[in-house]
Amino acid sequence: MPIQRVKRETTATEFVEWCTYLKQEQKKKLGREKLDYYLAQILCEIRRSYVKHPQKVKMKDFFIEFTDEEKKKPLTKEQATKASKRRWFGLLGIEEKI
Repeated sequence: MPIQRVKRETTATEFVEWCTYLKQEQKKKLGREKLDYYLAQILCEIRRSYVKHPQKVKMKDFFIEFTDEEKKKPLTKEQATKASKRRWFGLLGIEEKI
């Protein structure tokens, strides 16, 4: 199908939805966007010019890993109590006795 025909038949909303869909599919495949790989590659090459053993520098070292709060282990009852006490003591300006 010619591009001009596609432009006529596709609304702006549909185009934006397709772009969003394609980005999500790409992230599923790679886990990261292409830009992340490009930037990591650049950083890796810059770092290799400053180290004694450039072959030891790997591109994976330059990826930032983000974690979800939901994936954290749940706290035990004692840990939750201690965390709550620390938070409240800090807010109220009370020194915690050890």
